[in-house]
Amino acid sequence: RHGEVDPEHVRQADQGMFTVTVEMPEGSSLASTTQAIAQLEQKIGDLPEVRSFLTIVGQGGQGGSQARSGKMYVSLIPKADRKRSVFQVSDEIRTLTTTIPGMKGQISQASIVGSGVQAIVVSIRGADVDVLTRLAGQVEEITRNTPGTVDVTNSAKAGSPEMRVEIDHQKLADLGLTTAQVAS
Repeated sequence: RHGEVDPEHVRQADQGMFTVTVEMPEGSSLASTTQAIAQLEQKIGDLPEVRSFLTIVGQGGQGGSQARSGKMYVSLIPKADRKRSVFQVSDEIRTLTTTIPGMKGQISQASIVGSGVQAIVVSIRGADVDVLTRLAGQVEEITRNTPGTVDVTNSAKAGSPEMRVEIDHQKLADLGLTTAQVAS
């Protein structure tokens, strides 16, 4: 099959756990993110296959520690005691994230070494940010339109403001400041 991602080639063993990374719209407060994630927690807690979950709000997005993002580490009951696979349960949770206004969810299956991994990662590198952003958008569009792909993300998307600061260490010393003070 050409031009299609065969899930059987990238699917891992049913480890009974996975990570849900959620992001709310840019500018969301920690309180509103916490409230939205609490709604998701309620829905996840109602699933018979879920044994436990741990939620961390304010971290986990593509930009690192952010008020608009969070992570949920979900553990399922033993495979012999459930009717659905970890993939079926995580697919349902992916769908549940779409029922909460503004929420975007992404699932990472647990790997043998224990951390969540994406099956396919594309990294585009270079010096020209505009070219990189354009190329990343093209790769994202192609990937989204490829049958069999889910949870496609683009860490180069606009809307995550960044700032680069070059410090004049002599002026900093003259003012009696440290790099750590400027960074905070």
